Amino acid sequence: MRAGWYRLELGDALSTPGEIALLAAQCQALRLSGQAGAAIYTRQCGTEGLHCRVEAYFSPALAELARKLGALPCRAPALAELVCICGG
Repeated sequence: MRAGWYRLELGDALSTPGEIALLAAQCQALRLSGQAGAAIYTRQCGTEGLHCRVEAYFSPALAELARKLGALPCRAPALAELVCICGG
């Protein structure tokens, strides 16, 4: 059975640029090693607080990496609502 998508909440949008860059680098390394279909997308979500939060979505090809990072399984996201940071 093929693994599904994974979602990881990264936190406040102001504090996540470094983490997003690291995720993109990890994804790119896996793509260069032949991991077909590896992709990570992000989405900014509004909250009741001052700043929005960022969520990262991992394609099924990155299920192992996603689980290592503590991401949780989720339904396939609507890609039109996301920003691709690697792959796609």
